[in-house]
Amino acid sequence: MRSPAGHRTVPLALCVLGCCGITLAPLLRGYVADRLVVAPVNQYSKATLVGENARYLDIAKLTMVEGARVIGTATVRGAPDSSNAETAVWDSFTVVEDAATGADLDARLWRVAFDRRTSELRNCCGAAIGNDPTVRQAGLGMMWPIGNVERRAYPLYDPTTRRPWPALFKGTDEVEGLTAYKYVQHIEPTPVGEYKQLPGKLLGMDEKKSYDADRTYEAWVTVWVDPRTGAPVDRRQQVTSKLRTKDGVDRITVAQMDLRMSDESRRRAVRTADEGAGRIRLVRTTGPLGAFILGGALLGTGVALSTRTRRPGSRRKPTSPSGQAPPPPPLGPTLEPAPPSGPATLSEPGPVIEPMPDA
Repeated sequence: MRSPAGHRTVPLALCVLGCCGITLAPLLRGYVADRLVVAPVNQYSKATLVGENARYLDIAKLTMVEGARVIGTATVRGAPDSSNAETAVWDSFTVVEDAATGADLDARLWRVAFDRRTSELRNCCGAAIGNDPTVRQAGLGMMWPIGNVERRAYPLYDPTTRRPWPALFKGTDEVEGLTAYKYVQHIEPTPVGEYKQLPGKLLGMDEKKSYDADRTYEAWVTVWVDPRTGAPVDRRQQVTSKLRTKDGVDRITVAQMDLRMSDESRRRAVRTADEGAGRIRLVRTTGPLGAFILGGALLGTGVALSTRTRRPGSRRKPTSPSGQAPPPPPLGPTLEPAPPSGPATLSEPGPVIEPMPDA
């Protein structure tokens, strides 16, 4: 048989647990979620971009290659030892090559350090382009804001020109069944390299002379971003590179490529984004909602049990030490024998025995 204290403890405990669950729900959605929804530090991904009918200058032979199929491969690997609770550090290695000959057309190593929540680039933790750690990086790099992508323009950093350019929001598109935000960035023609003593014939100038020229880079970059996670799920990069002589005239196009993410890479990116969105949903929605519902159920059960244990009809009648119920208390004043020398008097009611609480 439970003691009276036991009857009171269970409802009280349920009420306390219920209140904790209800209180925890908004805490999970706000404070806790903001600290759990962050970019990983142990990232690993690989994406392939393919360009058909590309043209480029074979600098060794000083001849143009037409109709080439080029493949760009970007491998991203996290650097946990250089990262911390606030900053993630990722290394990206990109190589572009001719699919037929295997000739390397471009190669670049890029280390980014960025805020794990906003994805804004930071100049710390060994951030560099190639072997140059003095380059200042700003804007967004490889990720958009984690779980908080807005329909607006963002400054998107370009490692080729080493500066950010605006990426404008251009609506939404379906990417492998996912509704993605579309951003378009125009990188204006910018000098990115220099060639010395190029033959005039190559430049369409005096064949008897040699000329110095800058290589300019221009690109239209389209990125499709999963708004739930901030992860890019598709990419198109239309690149034009020219040789510009010191008089400011563009003489010849030395590279023209239209690179698109391969189908396999796009599907893999969408699967990864779906997995990340599921984890974010668990922290921001499913967990808080579950805590609120469970808390409400526990609180309701505790209140119901507390009310039931206090029903008047559930109280038992007290017993006398002999095990038999004592006689009911008098309903009014009783007459007691008067002393021989005086008249009879009315006595006060006797003490009423309070019923014991339910066992």
